[in-house]
Amino acid sequence: MAYASELSQTGILFRLGSMDTKRKAVVVGGGPAGLVAAGRLAAGGIETLLLEASSHLGGRAASERREGFVLNQGPHALYIGGPAMRELRAMGIELDWWQPASAASVFPRGGKPKRTLGGSAQLGRWFLGLQRTEPGELAGISTAEWLRQSLRSERARASAAALVRVTTFVADQESLSADVAATQLKIGLLPGVRYLRGGWQSLVDALAANAEASGAKLRTRAAVRALARGPEGWELALDGETLRADVLVVAAGGPDEFAKLLGEQAPAAPGPAAELSVLDLGLRRLPHRSRRFALGVDKPTYLSRHSPPDHRDGVLLSLASYVREPRAALEELADTVQPGWREQVILERFLPRMVAVSATPTPAAGGLGGRPEVDRGDGLYLAGDWVGPEGWLVDSAIASGAAAAAAALRSPLPAAA
Repeated sequence: MAYASELSQTGILFRLGSMDTKRKAVVVGGGPAGLVAAGRLAAGGIETLLLEASSHLGGRAASERREGFVLNQGPHALYIGGPAMRELRAMGIELDWWQPASAASVFPRGGKPKRTLGGSAQLGRWFLGLQRTEPGELAGISTAEWLRQSLRSERARASAAALVRVTTFVADQESLSADVAATQLKIGLLPGVRYLRGGWQSLVDALAANAEASGAKLRTRAAVRALARGPEGWELALDGETLRADVLVVAAGGPDEFAKLLGEQAPAAPGPAAELSVLDLGLRRLPHRSRRFALGVDKPTYLSRHSPPDHRDGVLLSLASYVREPRAALEELADTVQPGWREQVILERFLPRMVAVSATPTPAAGGLGGRPEVDRGDGLYLAGDWVGPEGWLVDSAIASGAAAAAAALRSPLPAAA
């Protein structure tokens, strides 16, 4: 795609472009989208300041350490074939990861850990056809309708729906546009995903270091209370100070956060948020070592080992329900996959409500192509996991951050209001 080709060359374009010391940019939001935008703007020669309201960078990508384990905010995986990897390579960022053990998988059905997915023969043929599918052609139908049209067997459809859940984090497949599902299935199958050593925080730290090395200034505990387009550019009101910017990148979360900052200028959400419940279990050892990954077929559930294979302080399991459910539902999954886990517990953490995706593209909104555009005019740019036509989850956050910076760097200084 032209969009992807343009972004993949931005690092070269920045180095060849002339330094623009007259313009100032402010990026609101210190998650992956904001950090990428700040780094790219600074590398392009624009004086850049990033403002993060909380006490730390990363947003939903931040991690914490407990009892020798690194806990992410829900399960995270990096898609090797996605735009995030493309942009990380362009920035010269290398991360340390490991590959999940697919051979140690089970697929709970009827309360029992089955070793195979149902309808495997039909699924295999369907996957071969999927490689020839252009996801954009599926933007106008729901994922559920796509599966009904392309898979005759109910067992195969149930298994395909489970694979869609684990690659999209969306359980409501009647609302999810099928282009998202096709995109994620294609890159999820090959070349697959990796888990990050040091948790998702290692990605945040690498992006922050890159932004600072490029010349961007990063501030935490710097909440923007109001912003407006003034006669000399954008004006941002913080506690006790007002800042001015020629370029403004808003990367502050989901549609509600954008609406608080931008008011009528905020774009409408293309669909509902996707939420999940998460249970993290730190165990001394796994009662059943051959069951390190589980994907619910008749229930929207997931389990995976999220500590590295050589971790010496125990084993971290991350369990999730792709719909909000009480803790007992996830403990039931642990009982099915890892009976005896209670005797091995070192750490437990339950997150009853996690936002996995800020806004889900629907067929009515045009799928991925119907998400809000990055360039809003008048020096205003947007970035986030629900912005721009490319990518999903952190892929879309990073791709939109890079696209916002690229658009700002090629645009002339906006005229005064």
